[in-house]
Parts: sequence; C-alpha cells; structure tokens
Amino acid sequence: MFKNNFIVKSTVLAFLLCHGSSIYAGQKGDIEGVYTPSSGWVESQELYPGESIGEQIGKFKIVLKRQGWNLLSAKDQDRIRKKLIIKGVLHGLADNSGTEPFMSHQLTSNDRDGAAFTEGDSFFITEVTPCSATGIVLSGIETLNFTYGTGLYQSLQAGSSLILHSTLDSCTGQIDFEVIKGQGGLCFGTESCD
Repeated sequence: MFKNNFIVKSTVLAFLLCHGSSIYAGQKGDIEGVYTPSSGWVESQELYPGESIGEQIGKFKIVLKRQGWNLLSAKDQDRIRKKLIIKGVLHGLADNSGTEPFMSHQLTSNDRDGAAFTEGDSFFITEVTPCSATGIVLSGIETLNFTYGTGLYQSLQAGSSLILHSTLDSCTGQIDFEVIKGQGGLCFGTESCD
C-alpha cells in the first residue's frame, strides 16, 4: 500500500512539474487586447547553410503580459487572460536571392492548439565577428511582423510585432534570439489596439 501511494504521489508531482505552466490560473480566459513581452527566447538551427533559401527550425518560449491589466474592470479581469505563455516549435524561411532577405516565421504551440505567422521580418546588423577563416557571427536586432494566427491565436491582428536580440552563427548554423522586454506587442481581438 505504501509503495503504491508513493508511486501515485510521485507521478502527480512529475506531471505538475512538467505541465505546471499550462495549469496555473493566469493561463486561463480569453486572449484579448495588447500583450507586451516580459521575457522569451528562441533557439534554432539552420538546415541548409549557404543556400539562397535559408531554412531554420527550433524551439521557443515567449511570456507576455496583458497591457493595462489594472485598468480593467473586475468582470473583465475574470474573463480575460492576464498572462500569455506561448512555447513550441519555430520554423523560419529567409529568401536571400534578392538585394535584401525576405524572412518569415511560423510559431506553433507545443499543444498544437494554435500557431502565429510572420512575414516581412527585418534584421538590423549591429556587430560582425569572425568565427573561422570563412565564417562570421552576426549580432543584431530582429523584428518579427505578425500577419495572422490560427486556433487559439486566431484573433491575432496583423501589425503586431516582437523585437529580439539576434545572433546568427554561420560556423555552427545556430540562430539564437532573446525577446526584448516591453518592445512591441501582440494585439488580439476585434477591437483596434491603437
């Protein structure tokens, strides 16, 4: 009996540790209004280095907080989600065949309950560092320009954006991003977020 009780408690604890972020109360409710980034990261790998169409795949986690939360009525605070945590798989494409690269990304939730899409993303280089005789590391600021969402994120409005510190390493093919806190935001709903 003691052994079975221990196994049950251990299983419940392991489940809560692995899935805790999707259970807590701040993750429930409607996604409505502007959500500003408070933290986040992306880790990805370039799939076909040196090709005119670059492709990357990786994982991400972005934490956003509802802007103006304290100004909402108690009724709206009960209905609207205060914090939005999106984590999952990132797929990116960069068409380098023109004079400037054309970049787009797809961010798909781990729970497969929604995805967000970007297009016309920009990358402003702030530093170039050699990493080998032929390779370089590019550091800069990248802007993800969201165009639409599906599933849970279907009310994502075009014009939403996130700003990230980016590092692209041509020696390893690793591409890393860190979300800049408070820069940009994601707008959800049918009302204007201006």
